[in-house]
Amino acid sequence: MADLNKVENAVRANGGGWQAYFRQNGPEVWQCILFPSLHLTEADYAELVRRLSAPAIELSAAERKRNSLRHRANVADGYS
Repeated sequence: MADLNKVENAVRANGGGWQAYFRQNGPEVWQCILFPSLHLTEADYAELVRRLSAPAIELSAAERKRNSLRHRANVADGYS
């Protein structure tokens, strides 16, 4: 299950339509283009579809403020 969390986090971090990050390599094998060596079963892919299709969770005001401060610190340190 750790691999599914890793794939989900990477796809969410890259943004855009999540469907573009997956391709089918055979009848029951899926691959995420972000992790070419990782092959997902049909059940794993179905679980990722369920997770990625779920409505986004709204951030609280405190979480938005924390993210803003982190972004400002990264910019000040030369990261973008």
